[in-house]
Amino acid sequence: MNKYNIAICIEPFPSEIITEKIQTSKIPFYYTSLINNWETLNAYIEKGVESVFIYGDLAFDLQKVKQFCKKHHVRIRCYPNICQYLWDNSEGIKTFFIRPEDVDYYDDYIDILEFWNSENIQNPLYETYFHDKKWAGDLREIIQGLKFRVNSYYILGN
Repeated sequence: MNKYNIAICIEPFPSEIITEKIQTSKIPFYYTSLINNWETLNAYIEKGVESVFIYGDLAFDLQKVKQFCKKHHVRIRCYPNICQYLWDNSEGIKTFFIRPEDVDYYDDYIDILEFWNSENIQNPLYETYFHDKKWAGDLREIIQGLKFRVNSYYILGN
């Protein structure tokens, strides 16, 4: 583990020269692309990534994904404030997103939560998710891409 806990974020499948330099320098890296299946997860791990962004079906199989990643010393990243149909055209409540009330449930499975949004909303999202840990309004106000109105206050588990 490096002293400053940094990693380089790169586009998937960079040139051979960049890949060789990263691998020989032993600098931790991860790809910007999101992973929604086991084949891609395994391919990225074989390339030596330090972490992976998961979404879609993999996000609903976090216990197995965590075991697999832990075995290979790879951390799991996720965007909690994205209704992930944006990337795979899923619809309805079956899409993966994380409410502020549920963040603690994911502690054992997700290592790094990052917000997908403009800089001016980063601090309010951080306060909502990690300080207040609740949202009593329409989730569309904090979760990008949610197609339907749902008041977080009425979802069980609050």
